[in-house]
Amino acid sequence: MNTTEPLIKQGWLRVLIFFIGFYLFQIIGGAAIGIIIVLIKGANSTKETLDAISSADSTVLIALMVLFNFITALLLVFIFRKFIDRRTVYSLGWNFSDNKLNAFVGLFAGIASVGAGTLILAAMKNLRFTGWMVDGEDLIISLGIMILVAVAEELMFRGYILSNLMQSTNKYIALLVSAILFGVAHLSNPNFNWLTFVNIFLAGLFLGINYIYTQNLWYAILLHFAWNFFQGPILGYEVSGLNFQSLLQQELNGNEMITGGKFGFEGSIVATVMMIIFTLIMGIVYRRKSLNAIANIIK
Repeated sequence: MNTTEPLIKQGWLRVLIFFIGFYLFQIIGGAAIGIIIVLIKGANSTKETLDAISSADSTVLIALMVLFNFITALLLVFIFRKFIDRRTVYSLGWNFSDNKLNAFVGLFAGIASVGAGTLILAAMKNLRFTGWMVDGEDLIISLGIMILVAVAEELMFRGYILSNLMQSTNKYIALLVSAILFGVAHLSNPNFNWLTFVNIFLAGLFLGINYIYTQNLWYAILLHFAWNFFQGPILGYEVSGLNFQSLLQQELNGNEMITGGKFGFEGSIVATVMMIIFTLIMGIVYRRKSLNAIANIIK
């Protein structure tokens, strides 16, 4: 028996079992965090329980959820990669030395896409900045949260899910399916609607377009981090429906489909346009690089 062969040969089946396990852990984690908050607050009834959860400090609550999801992601990927895939976690695409340029491109693309969308909203008078406030402690906590979110979600969705799907089907279908699962995983976020699902699906394409050509995670990690950190703790938007203390204080006006409303910039149709444009640009760039590499090998 060849122990280097996956325990489950079908990549799509490995992904399905992994995703169900992840979703179950999310439900368990959410319930556990709610119980912890209730015990700390000392609630004695259903109404007091709901009041305790809703009154909990948002940064603390978000930090607990993020930390739980981060630990869950590491454990699930390690267990599935070692015992089901029978390969190393490192082989999912952690080589940084040969991918510094990809990492920089991801960082730049995240800042540029949110920044361009913000300028459009400001020009349309749907957004204005009303002031600024520096809170070093909150900024550091938010920085840590965004790093954990980026690493955990990219390890799962681009690293494990997309790479395994690419073993079962062509890379473009794998990218589409992984993006759909990325959207489904955010269904429980506050203020979620059909447009936010479309945008998170597009975000999955934006984040994964590099991976299908490079099989490396650093572009997606830096893009994910830059998008979230620049969007929330810097510019003052909600981040996937979650509120953070921010450096800049903003005021949104007009239709929430345009501004993103309480879900944040990624709930905006402006974000839809930005992600389509940037994903197409990245796709063209990396496809040409891939074709050039093949041509050089043939020569």
